[in-house]
Amino acid sequence: MANRLALETSPYLLQHAGNPVDWFPWGEEAIAKARSQDKPIFVSVGYSTCYWCHVMERESFADPAVAALLNRDFVSVKVDREERPDIDEVMMTACQAYTALSEGRSRGGWPLTVFLEPKTLRPFFAGTYFAPESSEERESFVELVESIAESWRNHRRGVEVQAERIFHAIATAVDGDALLDAEERSFALRGVTDAARPANGFGWARRTVPAAELVSVARQTASVILRHEDKAHGGFGDAPKFPHTSWLMLLEALSARFEGAGAALDRGLRAIVRGGIHDHLGGGFHRYAVDAGWQVPHFEKMLPDTALLVPLLAARRDPWLARAAVRGLEWMSREMLRDDGLFRAALDAEVDGRDGAFYLWRRTDLEAPIEGLSREDARWAAAVFGLDRTPSFHDPSHPTADSAHVLSLAEEPDGRADGWARLDRVSEAMRRARLARPAPRADDKAILAWNALAIRAFALGAPAMKDDGGRAWALEVAVRAFSVAWAEFVESHDERVIRVWRVLRRGLVPYAAQLEDVAALAWAATALAEATGEAWYDDRAWKLVEFATEIHRDEVGRWCERRGLDAWGLRGRSLQDGATPGGAGMIARVLATLARRGDGLMRARSLLGAGLAASASTVAAHPTDAALTLCAAYEAEGLLLPMGLAEIYVHHDEPNADGNPRAVELEVIFAWGFHVAVDPAHGREAALLIGGDIAAASLPEPNARVGDAPCYEGRVVIPVTLAAGAREVTLRCAPCDATRCLAPVTVRIPL
Repeated sequence: MANRLALETSPYLLQHAGNPVDWFPWGEEAIAKARSQDKPIFVSVGYSTCYWCHVMERESFADPAVAALLNRDFVSVKVDREERPDIDEVMMTACQAYTALSEGRSRGGWPLTVFLEPKTLRPFFAGTYFAPESSEERESFVELVESIAESWRNHRRGVEVQAERIFHAIATAVDGDALLDAEERSFALRGVTDAARPANGFGWARRTVPAAELVSVARQTASVILRHEDKAHGGFGDAPKFPHTSWLMLLEALSARFEGAGAALDRGLRAIVRGGIHDHLGGGFHRYAVDAGWQVPHFEKMLPDTALLVPLLAARRDPWLARAAVRGLEWMSREMLRDDGLFRAALDAEVDGRDGAFYLWRRTDLEAPIEGLSREDARWAAAVFGLDRTPSFHDPSHPTADSAHVLSLAEEPDGRADGWARLDRVSEAMRRARLARPAPRADDKAILAWNALAIRAFALGAPAMKDDGGRAWALEVAVRAFSVAWAEFVESHDERVIRVWRVLRRGLVPYAAQLEDVAALAWAATALAEATGEAWYDDRAWKLVEFATEIHRDEVGRWCERRGLDAWGLRGRSLQDGATPGGAGMIARVLATLARRGDGLMRARSLLGAGLAASASTVAAHPTDAALTLCAAYEAEGLLLPMGLAEIYVHHDEPNADGNPRAVELEVIFAWGFHVAVDPAHGREAALLIGGDIAAASLPEPNARVGDAPCYEGRVVIPVTLAAGAREVTLRCAPCDATRCLAPVTVRIPL
């Protein structure tokens, strides 16, 4: 008998629809039942192409005895992390916090196993995969369930204390600087963009970091990243090894002016392209490598992993890397493109319960006849792909199975000796032979953020194609996908975006977009504007930015998942880059691009500067987690407002019919803690000097006092009448804080 999940659209939830567990999807029905029956909520989080999620489903959730325990003592909830990244973020952070407290080191992964206190929804236990049998390292899943149930019945106060302790760690990690107390919120409502709060009227509650300082933080972070480089194998760190695409993007941004950045970037990309993480037959890239040498991948293939690598590969203008970029585009088009022009989410890691079965080879596979492959080619392929070496993969879930090979290249074939052409021909013959095998399941839902990254990949990867026809094809795929994404995911009224959705499968799934969805689509739009030369795409990017300022920006200018609070009283983290870039980093890169071209230059610079200023302390404290934000700061060097100035906006009036100079209003917002003093002997005009192409400016009365001296602080609006043909206005002032006055600064404000 099917459970409630049979009514869902998520492929992951549908995989559990036949379980004897009385599953609920996340929602009010499950929460209300848990509260009415005073039962903890068991939350299991995963995704449809997760190998160990499948294993735990077969071992535990399909077992009637296990289901009976869960149904008796808990309300059980299944969550697709790809549909609900907001829920996953809280659960994953709980797991990292709990394991740090209980084991001394932070761990995470999927499937996630979390137990919540029903009234507050606060997690009090969290872990990942639990086997059906206990081991020296870990109790079995049944033992865990029985232990949790006993603690809930007999040690309730201890459970509640633990929930409070874990939640404090969650709130700090997820919201960070957004955890403002009431006094700080009152400052924010006055136009404050720096979240620091005065401590007893002197100094600062914590160190503030000016937005412009993030440029030097970007350089320092690049140095830290380079120290983590694995020069023997390429990439960063040890096993398991991820591409760390955000780190690679930072090195790319700094490569022209930072010694060693370009070389490390190339070493990492070449190692990824040679290794087993690269699908040498079908193109595209697996999730990550389980070893330090990139040889054995975690076999699922997810759309964003390839989509993020393709622009990096194409931008290096290296024929070998360009080949990998092109093959990545071909894989996305051949295996991930849906009939409607959007892209599927992922391909499963397993086939018939065997991890990587579709991708593994044995020497005997090449000894059998393969159409289009001569005996000599087969011997050459065995040597090139490493099938004449010791097998690299052994399935830990099937210890009696034979070991097998993951295809990888010990070195790049010689392109001058027609090695690449032969590699293409041999790879294609082996790929076609591989099609006779049972294929991995596909998760066919379209996720907006992931589709946007794919659109960006086709737009920026087009130059890597060998001819004009290929480049036109890549752009055509990108243009069509963007058009469909805009039509399906974005709701507009009077040319204003009013709602954005995240998932499309059998119609729209009713989950609002996350910041990453909105920002990624805007990022794709700026890439298409660059690739096509059409300003219409920058206009789409602006419409998404304006929507994000309404929905995903808090009182202090910080980009977050929601302006309001969720079920846990949180706004959501967007700064941190993970397997995909954080929303704050993507929207910062969008604004860095818009700040250099088209209309709204000053608004883009102000939004960028305000966002960087509001999050600068957090970024500076954890810079390697926010590499994409640092990319934007570095790219915007020279565009950010000077210290003391938070935001400047230009509000235009229409030109007069007779052609007289038009009027504008300059809205100047000073950073929290800064002001501009007015010397009565020299007047207001000396404090705020308005120049450039103006006919007149009308400074308001000072709006504050420091001691007995009048000053300007917070928000100041200055009406300005422009001269004919005006192109820019200048603002000159000397901001001061409680202890010092800075050198005078001049800001050029384009009109």
